[in-house]
Amino acid sequence: MKIKDNKVFYNSDSVKDMDCVEWVLMDDSDWEYSRVGIGEYKGKVFIVDLDDSGEKYRELGFVKEGMDINEVLNIGIECGVWKEIDWGYDEFDKYRVCWDLDGDEFDRFKEKVGVEIGW
Repeated sequence: MKIKDNKVFYNSDSVKDMDCVEWVLMDDSDWEYSRVGIGEYKGKVFIVDLDDSGEKYRELGFVKEGMDINEVLNIGIECGVWKEIDWGYDEFDKYRVCWDLDGDEFDRFKEKVGVEIGW
């Protein structure tokens, strides 16, 4: 991870940084791009935008203190930001980001976890 101006950035070229991401959620459209990563860095849970925008470094968004990864996953389902699926490629392809949202779902999610996601 790269630290600059008190912000932590994920390096998309770093295997070590990739190891911090426990869940990679693809979108639920036909494109199946990796959209969101959820992981832990130095004991803090983060969300990172993995959309392939050509950027090497992407800022981590740390969730509210005390939340764990499973809690963040469940809140995402509850808010409708992603959904649990049973037709994924493997055991790690269990959740997909909902692509056709109106924005209210992202607002509810941000309020509950303290991190904004979206593209």
